[in-house]
Amino acid sequence: MIQLLQPLLSLLGVGSAATNVTMVGMALGLSYGADMTINEVGAGQIPPRDLLGAITLLGLCHRLFEDTLLLLLIGADLSGILWARLLFALLLVGGEMRLYHRLPARLRARAVGGRRSEGV
Repeated sequence: MIQLLQPLLSLLGVGSAATNVTMVGMALGLSYGADMTINEVGAGQIPPRDLLGAITLLGLCHRLFEDTLLLLLIGADLSGILWARLLFALLLVGGEMRLYHRLPARLRARAVGGRRSEGV
């Protein structure tokens, strides 16, 4: 699964360091994915820009499979629930990462929770 997800994340602008966290969060949910994310960030293994994209994608798709199955049980259409949601999430993350790379360095640091300089 990791090898399948890496090219997609690279296309979105998320580096390979965040692939494991993203895959685990999408498959097992936010609680386990968040625990892994905290450990990886604490160890300094995920750059802040990759973390921003991974967290955004997880926020939008963390229950992608469970929600889809639940809504299918009550009569929803698969294409409207799964594919539209996935497409929306991918477009949003891709746009966010492109915007992030265009920001000046000072604003990029603030976007990912960097320290604010004095007087800003």
